[in-house]
Amino acid sequence: MKAVAVFVKINEKFVMVYNEKRRCWELPGGKIEEGEDAENAARRECMEEAGVEIVELKYAFEKNDIIFFVARGNIVRKGDMPVKLFSEIPKNLCYDKEEIEKLMEFTSSLPPS
Repeated sequence: MKAVAVFVKINEKFVMVYNEKRRCWELPGGKIEEGEDAENAARRECMEEAGVEIVELKYAFEKNDIIFFVARGNIVRKGDMPVKLFSEIPKNLCYDKEEIEKLMEFTSSLPPS
């Protein structure tokens, strides 16, 4: 089953959620539900996990059944997971650092906020 992960920029920082089971920081995301497309799953997961409303969403790449998006958004409520805005990649990361660096490059293709 495919999943989504979203690199969300807010101003000049990016959103990550803390996965307490894995004890590391990750991008908001999760499984695509039956009957749902990837973009709607990305928007839903950002709202559920991080309380982030997506303003602009753009496909970045796909790797190992995960569809990665870059986005601009705003925190509008408390999410289901601990949330933090980062200006640099955290050390205890659930992903390969290279994936996050690649997503950081993709954000330049988003229109300015």
